[in-house]
Amino acid sequence: MRIAMFGATGRVGRLVLAEALARGHSVTALVRAPSALGAHVGLQVVIGDVTDPEAVASAIGGADVVVDTLGPRRNSADQVALFETAIGNIVASQPLRCGEDLFLSLARSPNPPV
Repeated sequence: MRIAMFGATGRVGRLVLAEALARGHSVTALVRAPSALGAHVGLQVVIGDVTDPEAVASAIGGADVVVDTLGPRRNSADQVALFETAIGNIVASQPLRCGEDLFLSLARSPNPPV
């Protein structure tokens, strides 16, 4: 399976990435700092930012599934706005393929319910 991944350098993302690669999947990860991941068999790194729609579209191209492990690091308006922009770009960049689309988000809420 070809997986496009966002948030691969984060705490949860690293675990999801390791599991996907261990299962033999091909993963394309959009990252700002490629050195944070290192080289792995089955991993293609796209350098960019999730706030850039073109970079997001480039990472998603050809993927069977999109996995998002992004989440705000702190509960602040700028982090929430960044997260919302990123999710908007990811959803807008997915090709429409007659019910075959799959988008999995493992992000935590910036404002968890009390």
